Amino acid sequence: MRFWTVFVRNDLKNISRDSLLIYVLTLPWLIPVVFRLGIPPLAAWLESGYHFNLELYYPLLLSFSIVMQVPLIFGIVFGFLLLDEKDDGILAAIQVSPLSMDGYLRHRLLLTGFLSLLYVVVMLPTTGMVPWTLLYNLLPVVLLAGLLGVGATLLIAVVANNKVEGFALMKAMGMLMLGPLAAFFIEGRWQLLLGIVPSYWLAKAYWLISAGENAWLYILAGFAYLLLIIYLLLQRFNRKHAL
Repeated sequence: MRFWTVFVRNDLKNISRDSLLIYVLTLPWLIPVVFRLGIPPLAAWLESGYHFNLELYYPLLLSFSIVMQVPLIFGIVFGFLLLDEKDDGILAAIQVSPLSMDGYLRHRLLLTGFLSLLYVVVMLPTTGMVPWTLLYNLLPVVLLAGLLGVGATLLIAVVANNKVEGFALMKAMGMLMLGPLAAFFIEGRWQLLLGIVPSYWLAKAYWLISAGENAWLYILAGFAYLLLIIYLLLQRFNRKHAL
């Protein structure tokens, strides 16, 4: 338990010294403010002026802004912390410490997943567009969001060798997030081609549940796919940092 306390304290110290990480962590809380204060007037204006019903696209906006984006943000933050600790020689020191690399990585990934799902479960009803009664049905999607954050952290830790490569990967991941949104406008099975991007399964399940439909097929497929990706990335991480 003492190791966990030390690591959490060290994480807070590293984040407080990095203005970019502070910005990344505080930015998501602007999303509920925009949805609560900005979207309803915009929807009313579009409806009265252009007969465009923006409410039909609320699930699309929420899935991108919160369900997919927030886990990616935490994945990036903790992925960059891993890169920092690699550059500082902390990872090499951990390998010969009583904690072990497995214990260290378990702490990192559990914290990433927990914060990802915590933010999502709090932010969705805070927007004023997701009732608490619907949130219960969305819990499997929230768990998928936690896994997405874990996968993003591991991807950065495995693929990037430094912060420059990490920034490039962060931009690529952000662009990939846009792909699954196209499924909202695609009818039939063609949209399944977008399932190669893990966030598709979260988004699709969210849309179906919001519409009162059965989403278990997409939820189970999402769990299977994300767990497979995390397993493969863990294998790569262990090989990359083996003594």
